[in-house]
Amino acid sequence: MESLLTPGPLGRIMEEGERPDNMTVQVLGLKGIGDGNKIRLLLWDGVKEYKHAVLDLSGSTVPSPDKFSIVRVSDMDRPANLMAHNVKEVGEKKTFALVLYHYTMVKEGALVKVRLGANASQVNGHSQFGATPSPQPRSTPPTVSSTPSLRPPPSKIAPSPTNLSRQNVKRNLDSTFDAPAPKRSPPIDSNPTHQVADVNPYLNRYKLKVRVDNKSPVKKLQTQRFTGSVQDCVISDQSGSIKVNAWDSNGREDTSHLDKLEVGSTYMLEGLQVKPVHNPKYNTTGHNYELTWSQNTVASGPVTDTPVRQSYKFVPISSLEDTEAGTVVDLVAWVREVGDLIQFRSKAEKDLKKREIVLADNSKGGSSVNLVLWAEQAEQFSCQDAIIALKGAKVAEYNGTKNISLGFGHGTFEVAPELPEVEELEEWARGLRGVVGHSGTQLSQGNRVAGDWSTLQEIKELLAENRSEKRFTVLACPIKIKTDNMWYRAHQPRDGKKCLKKVTENSSNPELFDCRCGDKKLSEGETELRYIVNICLADCTSWVWATMFSASSLFNMTAQELHDLRIVSEHDFLELVNKAQFSEAVFTMTAKVETYNQAPQLKFNIQDMDHLEWGEEGGRDHIKRRWREVMMLEEELGVSHEEEFGIAVTGAAAFSN
Repeated sequence: MESLLTPGPLGRIMEEGERPDNMTVQVLGLKGIGDGNKIRLLLWDGVKEYKHAVLDLSGSTVPSPDKFSIVRVSDMDRPANLMAHNVKEVGEKKTFALVLYHYTMVKEGALVKVRLGANASQVNGHSQFGATPSPQPRSTPPTVSSTPSLRPPPSKIAPSPTNLSRQNVKRNLDSTFDAPAPKRSPPIDSNPTHQVADVNPYLNRYKLKVRVDNKSPVKKLQTQRFTGSVQDCVISDQSGSIKVNAWDSNGREDTSHLDKLEVGSTYMLEGLQVKPVHNPKYNTTGHNYELTWSQNTVASGPVTDTPVRQSYKFVPISSLEDTEAGTVVDLVAWVREVGDLIQFRSKAEKDLKKREIVLADNSKGGSSVNLVLWAEQAEQFSCQDAIIALKGAKVAEYNGTKNISLGFGHGTFEVAPELPEVEELEEWARGLRGVVGHSGTQLSQGNRVAGDWSTLQEIKELLAENRSEKRFTVLACPIKIKTDNMWYRAHQPRDGKKCLKKVTENSSNPELFDCRCGDKKLSEGETELRYIVNICLADCTSWVWATMFSASSLFNMTAQELHDLRIVSEHDFLELVNKAQFSEAVFTMTAKVETYNQAPQLKFNIQDMDHLEWGEEGGRDHIKRRWREVMMLEEELGVSHEEEFGIAVTGAAAFSN
C-alpha cells in the first residue's frame, strides 16, 4: 500500500521551497484554523513528515480529509476556477509553507487505518526508520493471490521475486482502492481575472491571459550579487504590456520554464511575483511593475480559443522629430530601403551586428526615419518593400538626427498585419514604388546589384536623402595624401586579444605607454603602429576626403616600415607617397552624415582597396555601365555628343566587346 506514496516531494519543499506539480501523500493529522475554512495538515510521503501544509477550503467543494487518508495533489486534477497550490516562504528561518486549494481522494482514512510504511521494512527500495530489512515473501499476499484474474501474465524472462511481488501488489491495490484512471488534460480556462494594466503587488490572486510579444535568449550573468542565467520576455493584452524575468540560482532553473513560451502565442499565467521596475533603462513597457517567475508560477497554453491579438498605438513618423529620446513608440511604415549588414567591434570590445532600414509613411506628405536593427533581427531581416507594424520601437538621437531601434530585449515587428492602417499605407506606397525604384537620388542599396560600382556624386546624393551609414564600391584615384599624422601607436595585447585603442606615454616613464582600455605601463612590444591616413579621392563626378586605417595595400608596406623609411630618408618617403597618388583603384568605403558644430558633415572611411585591372570582369562591366548611361543621356537630350561637341562616342561598340 505504501507504494502509492510519492517519495521525496515533501523533503524538497522543506529544503528548497520547490513546488511539486504532482504528488500522492498521506494525511497523518489535521487541525482547524480560524473559522474552519483553513485546515493545517501533517503530511507523510513515505520519507519525510511535513507539518506546514495548509488546506484552504474557501471556494472549494471537497470535504476535509480524515486521518490516514491518502490524497493526490496535482495540477491535472485542479478545477479551473480554483487557484493552483503554491509554496510560500514564511518567517525569518526560511520556512516554506505549502498552501492547497484542492485534492483528489485516493483512499479514505477509515479503510487505511494506519500510517503507511510504519511496519514495513522497505518502501520503494529504501529502508525506513532504520529498521533491519527482512526477507520478502516470494509469493504475493493471500488477499492478492485469491483473485487469479489479477495475476500478471507470464513473461518470457521472469522478473526477480521482489519486482514480481511489487508489480502484483500495485496492480491489485489500484483495483481494490478504485484509484481513478489517468485523466486527460482538462480544457484550459481562458477567462482571466485581471488585465495586465491591473497588476500590482497588492493583488493576492490573479490570472492573466496574455500574448508573448518577444523573448530574449538565455544569458549568463556574473555580478557581485548574482551568478547564473537570466532570461526575460514581454507579455501583453489589450490593456498594455509588462516584462517577465526568470532567474536561475540556488538550484532553480526558471529560465527553462520561461523558454518554453513561444513568441506570438497566448498563455494563461498566474503565481508570478510582482515587483517594482528596478531600472527603467532595461524595461520599455511603460508599466510601473514587472513580473518574476517563481516556484508558484503556473503557465497554461498555448490558448488557441480567442487568442490575444497584438495591440498597437500608432504614431506618425513626422511626430518623431518632437519626440523625446528614449520614448517607446508603435509605428506602421513602408520599408523603403534596406541597408547592408554591418559587423563591428564596440568600444567595450564586443562584436556587434546591425542593419539600418529606411522607413516611410504618408504623414505630412511623406516622412521617413531610420530603423536600426541589432543582432539576430538585423541578420534575419528580409522585408524589402513591405509594410510592417513595429511594437515598442525606441526613439534615439544621434548627431542631431532622430532614429528608432529594435533589439537587445525591446521591440518587435509584424509584416503586413490585418489592420486598416496597413491597407491605407499600402495604397500610398503603391503609387511611389515605380518612382522611388528608378530615381537616381533615391537609389536603394537593397536594389543595388552586388559588385556594382558607384560614383562619389551618387553617394552624396543618396546621403542627402538618407544619412544612415552605407557601404559602396568606388572607382577613384587619390589626388592628395596628407603626410602629417599618418599613423598612431595602438595597444596590441600579447595574449592574442584585440584592443587597437590608442596609447599615450606614461606620465612617470616616457618609455612606457598607457592605453584607454585601462592597461597601464605597457612596453613598446605590447604596442604597434597603425595607419590613419587622410586621402582626398576623386572620380569623374566629384571628390571627397576619406580616412584609411588599412593602408598597407596603398603603400605596399606596414605603418612601422613606412615610419622607419621616413626616419632614414625623407626623400624616399615622399617619393613613395607621390607614387601612390593619381593611380586609379577600386575602393570599398562606408559613408554617413555626422553633425559637427550643428552642421552636417560627410564622413567617408576606406575599408579596403584593390588595384584596378581593366581587363577583368569588374572593369569591363563598369565601362559598359558608363557607356549605357551616356547613351541614355543622349536620348534624353535628343542630341548626340558628335552633334554637340564634334566628338563621336561609339557606345554600341562598347556593348559588343
